[in-house]
Amino acid sequence: MINSKQFTLSMLLGFITLLLKCLFSLFTHYSDAVELLNTTFTLLQTSYWFLPPLILLLTYFFISLCYYILFRIVNFFVQLMR
Repeated sequence: MINSKQFTLSMLLGFITLLLKCLFSLFTHYSDAVELLNTTFTLLQTSYWFLPPLILLLTYFFISLCYYILFRIVNFFVQLMR
């Protein structure tokens, strides 16, 4: 059964983590980030325009899933200790 509070929090934390990851990548590895952006813009102009949003969406859902599983494991151990 899905706990809606854990799900909502994991989605929010996934978004924040992805945003921080992008900003951290931009400020620490500027040349790599610019090269990635150039590749992304090139893909957007070709027939593979769907790849950058798809990769971004899949990364977001994967990070959110990791947070959700972590919350479920912590919840399991808290219930086990009661």
